[in-house]
Amino acid sequence: MQKKLNIPWAVVVSALFVFIFTNLFSFFIFEHIPHINDEVGYLFQAKIFKTGQLYASSPCAKDFFNFTHIINNGKWYSQYTPGYPFLLLLGLVIQAPWLINPLLAAFSIILFYFLGKEIYDSQVGLLAAIFGSISIWFLLMSSTMMSHISCMFFISLFLLFLFRSFKKPSIINGLLAGLGLGMAFLIRPYSALLISVPFLLFYA
Repeated sequence: MQKKLNIPWAVVVSALFVFIFTNLFSFFIFEHIPHINDEVGYLFQAKIFKTGQLYASSPCAKDFFNFTHIINNGKWYSQYTPGYPFLLLLGLVIQAPWLINPLLAAFSIILFYFLGKEIYDSQVGLLAAIFGSISIWFLLMSSTMMSHISCMFFISLFLLFLFRSFKKPSIINGLLAGLGLGMAFLIRPYSALLISVPFLLFYA
């Protein structure tokens, strides 16, 4: 019989707090627009994806359109890997790309709980969720269009199902762990590599 998914009310409240706070911060402080070069590059590539293309053609007088982290050599596209721009594309579909990070942040709080519970116990999971929800860095980055939060979400997904597979090997646990690590590589490859190397060395 399949176990019922029980999420403590404190974890749910923490996740809701993160979602609401980061949306308000994104609106009142960041005005739902990118503010640094990296964010511009991610959103630019997402808008290209929305047209059904991998890149756009460079505009006339292309030298006037050069921008940090954006390739402009006849083809016009972001230098970054496509994982996070693809997630922003999902936000563009509903005309709310700023919503992606707050959503992933809220679900990350739930992942923190289950990851802490999987490795230690439910009390550790609860503390992980609560402390995560009041982390200044976590709340700030979740309010931006930077890629850190999405990478953290998928790395947490990878770790959760990796540790579950140690206790109970199954195809679904392996697939979800692989999905998490694969998406993390598509978002921030160096971060994903550093996380995965210790496990690769240990089990090699």
